[in-house]
Amino acid sequence: MTEFTHDTFISPFTWRYGSQQMRAIFSERHKRELLRQIWIAIAKAESKAGLVSQRQIDELEAHARDIDIERASQIESEIRHDLMAEIKTYAEQCPEAGAIIHLGATSMDILDNMDAVRLKEALSLVIKETGSLLSAFQEKMEAYRDTPCMAFTHLQPAEITTIGYRLSQSAQERLSFAEKVLGYLKVLSECPDYEKAVNKVLSSVGDFYQADRAYLFEHSREHPGHWNNTFEWCAVNVQPQKDNLQNVPPQVVNRWMEIFDREQSIIILNIAPLREQSPDEWRVLNQQGIQRVIVVPLRENGKTIGFIGVDNPRYCIQDDVQVRTLASFLLARIRQDRNEHRYQALLQQSREELLSILHVGFWTLRMPKDGSSGQMLCDRTMYQLMGLSESTDPVDCYQICYSGIRADMVEAVRQAFAKMSATDQAVQVIFPWNHP
Repeated sequence: MTEFTHDTFISPFTWRYGSQQMRAIFSERHKRELLRQIWIAIAKAESKAGLVSQRQIDELEAHARDIDIERASQIESEIRHDLMAEIKTYAEQCPEAGAIIHLGATSMDILDNMDAVRLKEALSLVIKETGSLLSAFQEKMEAYRDTPCMAFTHLQPAEITTIGYRLSQSAQERLSFAEKVLGYLKVLSECPDYEKAVNKVLSSVGDFYQADRAYLFEHSREHPGHWNNTFEWCAVNVQPQKDNLQNVPPQVVNRWMEIFDREQSIIILNIAPLREQSPDEWRVLNQQGIQRVIVVPLRENGKTIGFIGVDNPRYCIQDDVQVRTLASFLLARIRQDRNEHRYQALLQQSREELLSILHVGFWTLRMPKDGSSGQMLCDRTMYQLMGLSESTDPVDCYQICYSGIRADMVEAVRQAFAKMSATDQAVQVIFPWNHP
């Protein structure tokens, strides 16, 4: 049954390429299921700091698969924010836990991790299906094992071989590729030590290319615009260069940065022409004894945050697929490591310090039944967020807060307060506030 029309944007992946299982992994429904799993994981972590109750976690888990894309799309059309629309949809389903969904997180915390999980699922499927492909190769290898054909080398005829042998070579390359990809995935997703994980995958990619060195460069924190070689693997009897490649000046890699900005890799088969074209680049490469190099960027939010390279590859010297695959996995692990450090640091804080770091303020409203002016009692963080001193009178604080509500949201806030008063239940209301 056809599940698409030609009246809106589609791509060949919609019908021609990709299995039903792969389309399901990249479906909008599965994306939202993963988002909810990440919010649940955050809630469980924050429960250790006393910010979330077990009842709230149970409620989130009970509604984890109740995806309502129609409702989320309706909210998105109003607020113009896709992630917040899913948060509000989830919160409507979880009246007790709604207020703690996404607590302390940024949009990229959630989306980066969702992409990492989805890539892992997709590549696991690729590895599985590679087995089916190799089975098909096996049948053809047997069928054409004695069928002669002309081999080629350096773009010219070489000697007689067989189609079966050529197919076996191709099958072996695919098997090696699948094994390496599986290895990268396993190490970067399971090894708890970030440095050990990076060193292991650099060793693996360097071995695959039969290279002299494999390495990772990252921004220098001390010298903006400069680059540091932060990780390095070297083959036997190859001299390490890491210590010599600290604070590499921007003019050395300017040409590379321009190519990286086009989402392309650096593949140099012979550095000789660079002596005149890019002398600084040639000098640095030549000092290290490099004749060939493959370098792939690590790109995040349209910017190059690092790059991975292999020097003097002897195998697949014009093929950057392995390095690109590693770069995508490594970028996901860098994001994961960054988020883990952030959350571990947060969980070391006391509850009051944690809320302050998260810029979460608390306040209590007192609404006298005689109709007199309300009072707003704030904690220290709330006073800071509102730009007020802690000595501000509660009546003045209430009036300042109320006057800052955007005009078109005043009625929605009033209705939310009225509903809380009438039902004694928590009500989530999100509205912009005009900071003084």
